[in-house]
Amino acid sequence: MGAGVGAGFGNQPPAINIWGVAFKSLSSPTREPHVGSIPKPDVNQLTEQELQASLDQALANAVFKALQDPQWDWRTVDGLAQEVGLPEDVVLQIIESAPDRVIRSRVPDARGRALYTTRSHYRERRGFWESFRST
Repeated sequence: MGAGVGAGFGNQPPAINIWGVAFKSLSSPTREPHVGSIPKPDVNQLTEQELQASLDQALANAVFKALQDPQWDWRTVDGLAQEVGLPEDVVLQIIESAPDRVIRSRVPDARGRALYTTRSHYRERRGFWESFRST
């Protein structure tokens, strides 16, 4: 099941060129699916690389969404892993692959664990001068 998305202008309806897909966990079937997109309406028409890229993007989106949870200023890798249902090493790999989107606190939590947030979440949660001073 999925939905198509397209963009266009004029009198012609847009071509559908992106399809939604939900990736469900086989080991935790009650967990919410990770939502992504694919370039074709039928997953059987996709190459393994296209499907893997879609899954990777869906997992990254889940981590970034959890990093921006308004309930938290900063997040630990193990807290993120637990929330999104991924191994800690996968969460850390996603975080480390996006230095333009994610920042690490200079101060660890009380247990010595590294803390992370997105740059946009940090700016939203902190005043301009405080964010300027501390990054």
